[in-house]
Parts: sequence; C-alpha cells; structure tokens
Amino acid sequence: MVRARPDKNETVPAMHERVMAAFNELEDDFWSFNWERPPVAQEPGTQPAEIISMTRYLPKRVKGEVSYANRKHLEDRGAHDDYFACDFIPKNVDYEAAVSTFFPACISGLSAYVGEIFDQEFAHVDGIEGRRVNSREGVYRIQPVNFFDKELCRRAFDKTPAAIVKLLRGEVESVERFNDGVMIILSSSVMTMEEADTLGGEVKKLLTS
Repeated sequence: MVRARPDKNETVPAMHERVMAAFNELEDDFWSFNWERPPVAQEPGTQPAEIISMTRYLPKRVKGEVSYANRKHLEDRGAHDDYFACDFIPKNVDYEAAVSTFFPACISGLSAYVGEIFDQEFAHVDGIEGRRVNSREGVYRIQPVNFFDKELCRRAFDKTPAAIVKLLRGEVESVERFNDGVMIILSSSVMTMEEADTLGGEVKKLLTS
C-alpha cells in the first residue's frame, strides 16, 4: 500500500492521469501494467472517494485498486489520503522485483508520503490500536519494506531522512534516500511474521530513541 496527501488544487482526473502515465512507464517482465489504454477517473461527486479496480490490469493472481479522496472534504488525516493498494501471495509473484522495481514506481507515481509491503496478518494482530494511528502523523509498525517522506520522518520520528540513513546503515538490508524521503528495506526476501516483527521492533526502537 502506498498513500499520498491529496492536493486540493489538483482534480481527481488530473491526478489519475498523472499516476497512470507514471505506471505506463514501468518496464518489468512481471510487474508491467497490462492495458491498451488505462482506466479513466471521474470526480467523486457526493461520494467520499473515487475508487477504481486495477485488478484486470495487474499480473494474474494480483489484486489492486486506486482511490482518490474527494477534494471537497480534505483534512490532515490518513482517512483523506489518495492510495494504491495491491494484494498478492509472495510465491505467486516476482517478489524481489516487487521490492526493487514495482514498489518504488508506485511511490513515485503517486508522489506518496508513505508506503509499505507487509503481511496482511499484521493488520489483524495490530487491531484497533494500529488503526488508531493517523498515518500522516505516526508509524505504528516498521514493515519489511517501508518508505517515509521527509515530512513523515519529522512528524513520526523527529528525524531527517539523512539522519535515518545514517542511523540504520548496517542495521537493515538497505536504507537509502529516495524521492524526498527514505526507503527502508529490512529484507528483499519474504520474511516470516516472527522475523518481521522482531527486526521491525528493533528498528522502531532505534527510530524513536
């Protein structure tokens, strides 16, 4: 899942066209989008968001949707984000390419402030406590693959992306500046929930200390 703060001055169709153009440039043997022409988006009208299924354009056995918040009702909360969500079983996809190619393309395409690749079971484990965290203000769990922009680094950890790179270098598989933020990869291989929980917890302690 990748999430973006909507710009009230950018219409939903304009944002969608920009996102689809970025996705159209993705070149990967597995993760390239399958379309002759991308889907179109309309203003949500009286609905809270315009939601478009992307499943038919994604590789087989991968599901996804893109959502654009109604620009008439924006607040500084994650509930008012634009987002792209993608669900898959790791063994059914090129997971390493998902981490190295597809995920960064999604971050860039949406100009996202936060992005994660994670096991859906964590949503059940974290429950209400995890859902209470405003994703624009804090980070409840460090996932196997993470992106945080400069503003979220400041709000959640009181640190700059450069400081986070310096702090985590040697502690995780990869940490580097990306776009206007930082990409943190605990592992580019599939992790068990126990492995992800343990290392993610250790990294969060470092980030919040």
